[in-house]
Amino acid sequence: MNTACEHEEFEFLDFSILRGNGLDLVLCDVVDAEFEDGRAPMYCFEIRLEGQSGHIGDLSLCVGEGGQVGLEGQLSYEIDEEFQGNHYSSKACRVAAELARAHGMREVWIVVSPENIAACRTAERLGARLVEQVEVPEDSELYRQGQRHKNRYCWRIDRLQKMEVGLRGQKNCV
Repeated sequence: MNTACEHEEFEFLDFSILRGNGLDLVLCDVVDAEFEDGRAPMYCFEIRLEGQSGHIGDLSLCVGEGGQVGLEGQLSYEIDEEFQGNHYSSKACRVAAELARAHGMREVWIVVSPENIAACRTAERLGARLVEQVEVPEDSELYRQGQRHKNRYCWRIDRLQKMEVGLRGQKNCV
């Protein structure tokens, strides 16, 4: 396992905003692990331009290796259409990588539909390696939504140069 979170005693870090790369990742929710369903603990963020209140996208980070890693990944991102083309996804992912490293993760799995060229390019821009393309099982919700294949990328975050990430909230933990 690539994280310090190997059992049910997971502790979310205490902060409200991660700041870096000209962006604020505003913590909107934390989702506890559902070990029976293979779900890892998850942070959910709204992406904003630094110091501004307008929403430009969303990012989520699952800490640990749950069953969802195969088809959903640990890191997901989406930028609103009017803000696309500015590399905000890759910038936000680099900020989130510092949180993942604070939890002891060495790598992060990014799983995207091969048809989503922008998401694939973001993973590649981060330096993630395409490991495989997997078929979506017919009994899954993703299949019912029309998705048939997923590209699985492995992003080695332990090799990244540490970046300065500011935390706003209760305690400085990164």
